[in-house]
Amino acid sequence: NVTVNSNFGLYCTNSVGANSPIDYFNTSILGSILSANPSSGVAPLNNVSLAATTVGFTSGTYRYFFDCNNDGTNELDTGNVSANPFNAANLCNYPSPSNYTARITAWHSEGIATSTTSISVTAPPDFSLSVNPISDSVQRPNSTSFVVSAACSGSFSGPVTDLSVSNLHNNPGPVTFNPTSITCGGSTVLTIGTTNNTTPVGTPRTLTISGNGTGVGSRSTQTNLTVTILPRPTINISPVAFSFTVT
Repeated sequence: NVTVNSNFGLYCTNSVGANSPIDYFNTSILGSILSANPSSGVAPLNNVSLAATTVGFTSGTYRYFFDCNNDGTNELDTGNVSANPFNAANLCNYPSPSNYTARITAWHSEGIATSTTSISVTAPPDFSLSVNPISDSVQRPNSTSFVVSAACSGSFSGPVTDLSVSNLHNNPGPVTFNPTSITCGGSTVLTIGTTNNTTPVGTPRTLTISGNGTGVGSRSTQTNLTVTILPRPTINISPVAFSFTVT
């Protein structure tokens, strides 16, 4: 089996073992080369172009079948064309992070050739925040604490900064984050205080805790907080009835 372009010679051997060349001939094998542009990027990676080049025969009519996902479904059948190489511009879309394989099948009067190329799609930089507990209550004038954690994905490496909390009760006590930023996989402690007589009590408030990541933007999480007061003492007077005499 001949798998590469080769040159062959025919020789005749005489009775004394001497070889004499009779003729030479060449063989050409149809091959193909496939490339993607871009070949890597962040999801969603759209409008990827595929370029196919056939080798072995530089003339004639070609027909290219482009399969963006190597799944047997051709996104483009060029029909008979003379172009070599052939560029399928903005042909493929890759919506989610993964390693993809594109495939080209090239038809020519001298044979069929196939080739593949890889496209690497990574997750976009991102992070998420979570809070524990997701609901709490605090008695005036005490304070309560929440643990706020950051999980990073894609190429985002942190830190999460500009931490804030919104929708607090009116007239809260001190509000602090310690530390003031969060590393990927790390956490901070949010402490919320109350004042003795002016922080409203009763209905739970949904607090929104936010942070900012460079190149990502703001992300947030929520928790509920209810402010209560110490129970009023009950005073019992005994006896509940009495009598006296005035003289």
